[in-house]
Amino acid sequence: MIPPKEAVSNAKKYLREILEPEEEIADLRLEEVEFKEEDKHWLITLGYLRPRDIKNKAKFERPSGFGSLKSLFDEEEDEETENRIYKRLVVDAESGNVEKMLIRVVH
Repeated sequence: MIPPKEAVSNAKKYLREILEPEEEIADLRLEEVEFKEEDKHWLITLGYLRPRDIKNKAKFERPSGFGSLKSLFDEEEDEETENRIYKRLVVDAESGNVEKMLIRVVH
């Protein structure tokens, strides 16, 4: 069985191979690791930013002084969370192959 570190590495490599160069990925981070004993799979959740979405959003932001009181305190964190994309990758624990990539919805 492959260790979690190898499963994460395989998931990151797979994500980049599948999405780039069509979709630029920035700030790729490991978000979750879970082992499913019953079917011998690692569930790896990765989060990343798409710089083009952040650039496009900046064009439509309100002028300063029109933001909410909440945004004064955690504007940077809200922007990152709002633009972050999460993918869950299913990695076979025996072979290390990525078998699936799913959209991970965070509420």
